[in-house]
Amino acid sequence: MRKIALAFALIFAALAQAQVNNFNILDGTAAAPPAPVSVTVTTSPFVYTNAGPLRGFLVVTGGTVSLIEISQAGSAFIADGATAGQYALALGDQLRVTYSAAPAMTFFGTP
Repeated sequence: MRKIALAFALIFAALAQAQVNNFNILDGTAAAPPAPVSVTVTTSPFVYTNAGPLRGFLVVTGGTVSLIEISQAGSAFIADGATAGQYALALGDQLRVTYSAAPAMTFFGTP
């Protein structure tokens, strides 16, 4: 019985420290979200790749954008018809933006 009690105590201690997506399982607390990151836009068409470590959202605003395309996990790029917006990007996803005047882009990571 002592071995079982010790095993449960060790498991409980590990769970007390466990976090899933920055949310503490036992006490319901969450860490502060990461700060937004401004993306340096280079030549058109510009391709942003979410290289990690977090999934998140890329927000595209302003500029003179003619085409926004998304590629998930290495698939072919698909246009969505928008010239600005917020795009959910998992790790490895890409957003390709074609423009004549550079837009502003900001990545918001989600833990």
